[in-house]
Amino acid sequence: YSFNLFSIGPVLILFAVNLMMMGWAVSLGVVSLILRHGAGAEALAWSVLFGLTPFSAVFYPVSILPGWVQPVALALPSAHVFEGMRTAMTSGRVDFGELIWAIGLNIVWMGGAIVLFSRQFRAARTRGALLSIGE
Repeated sequence: YSFNLFSIGPVLILFAVNLMMMGWAVSLGVVSLILRHGAGAEALAWSVLFGLTPFSAVFYPVSILPGWVQPVALALPSAHVFEGMRTAMTSGRVDFGELIWAIGLNIVWMGGAIVLFSRQFRAARTRGALLSIGE
């Protein structure tokens, strides 16, 4: 198929870092769910990323999504990363606007995830919901 992801160039590293940052934010949110709801939320935790995939524009551009779904997709850093990578692969130019949007949204997502996690962790400690391992 002559598909070469590395043809994007060194900016591929920036795209990958943005995907990792979104993964960290989502994982903090998932851990917060588990801290809040216990092991019962484990099934939901496994499905969160699968639920985000259709909105992340992994396999198709955001423009083919229904109009009411596009704003949801554009609120995800991953959609901007995949749109930017798609532009780089098809046109050969890097759309730094998409990269800047991804970075900005990652900052917002990470900030929200940190606040959510710290609140849930504090509440779990107060309730005594944390297990003490090794004591």
